Amino acid sequence: ASKETSEAGGELAISLRLNHEPASDVSLKCELLSESPNPEAAALCDDVLFNAAHWDETQTVTLYGIADNIVDGDQAFEIKITTVSEDPEFNGLSFSESFTNKDTDKAEILVSRSEIQTSESGDKATFTVVLSSKPAANVTLTLASSKTEFGIIETAEDNSLSLTFTPENWNVPQTVTVVGIEDDGSHNKTPNAYEITFSKSVSEDSHYTGIELASVQATNL
Repeated sequence: ASKETSEAGGELAISLRLNHEPASDVSLKCELLSESPNPEAAALCDDVLFNAAHWDETQTVTLYGIADNIVDGDQAFEIKITTVSEDPEFNGLSFSESFTNKDTDKAEILVSRSEIQTSESGDKATFTVVLSSKPAANVTLTLASSKTEFGIIETAEDNSLSLTFTPENWNVPQTVTVVGIEDDGSHNKTPNAYEITFSKSVSEDSHYTGIELASVQATNL
């Protein structure tokens, strides 16, 4: 049988039954132990109850993985199940078993659009940038327009806009606004192509350093 849960919602069932009728109801206490500082799994124990009428029926403790939004690799954890009963024969019995929670998080920088359109009359276009998981340190990107005569990034200084994502705001999309520029008439009002480029990401988190993104393709009408 599998001994893995996953951050994508993978579950496991542990089947339990008593070997003879108890003198009093028997419930369970579940404790999850892990070396990871982040919660890796949870267990559904509260609905499990053995009594005189149902002591010989198999009941299930369900384990499920918890998504921590951190690229931390597969993590081992242990479940300890202890019985609770006024019947001393069934009170305080315990067993432990080890499992692994599979990590499904990735270190990715997500850009909402690959193409935008501005105009010489000053029409703007926007896109957002966000991280896919929580970084261990700040992540910084620098954006620029490849041709400032066609379009510029609003609020950029010297055609350079810096975006910084922290362990606190990593999942809050940051909006980039691009403004179209009127040319001098030399382009005969034909659409002008340019790009919004990204530097490689910079971070002390090794998962998030050196990520290279494709440019956002832009057209100024």
